[in-house]
Amino acid sequence: MRDPLIAVWPIKTIPVRHITPVKGRPVTRGPQPIAGRPQTVVSSAGGWRLVYTGCLARKSNILAFRALLALIEGRAEPIYVGPYDYANGPVRRAGATSPIYHTFTNGKIFSSGYRFVSSLSDCTLAAGAAKGATEIVITNSQQAPLQAGDYIELSGRLHVIESLIVDLARIWPPLRAAHAAGTKIEIDDPRMLAYLEEKEAGLQMQFGRWGEIDLSFEEANW
Repeated sequence: MRDPLIAVWPIKTIPVRHITPVKGRPVTRGPQPIAGRPQTVVSSAGGWRLVYTGCLARKSNILAFRALLALIEGRAEPIYVGPYDYANGPVRRAGATSPIYHTFTNGKIFSSGYRFVSSLSDCTLAAGAAKGATEIVITNSQQAPLQAGDYIELSGRLHVIESLIVDLARIWPPLRAAHAAGTKIEIDDPRMLAYLEEKEAGLQMQFGRWGEIDLSFEEANW
């Protein structure tokens, strides 16, 4: 479960050009042999770096930017940020903007034109998982079934599904904490706990009629 006292990246300031989740995965490469390729060892550890490119700042959201940057005080305070996978996120998953809508049982909608919106909360852990685990057993979503390549969140930590065979999912990075069976897996709007990178802690906002900011976040330590 996310900490309600920690800031969440505001929807109105979603980057418009590129969002790049970078897997900071330690790789060790051995010496070059006389023939063939050197041995490469890839660690299952590591963490995310999330790059936001082209965050628009204009009259409608410049106040949201200013408040957000003041709230996180450079890199002093953490924030929840997400991948916003528009192209491949079914329904509202990872920031996609086509939620599942419902009307009243008689087919009517509210007088304002709004309808009910379903949250995709039907995906859970089918069995408990230990800290550091790279495989989890899930009860998959019925409304928007998970598949390999999807992003998920477990209690404020972002993971990508490397493979999914029936109900066994291999994930990266390893679980940051132990989780009990029945724990909700966030697939609607997965986020991770992160800090603004050190080099951008003293960010200056300079705008004319239009403005853009590029930001990089690094996953909070274990």
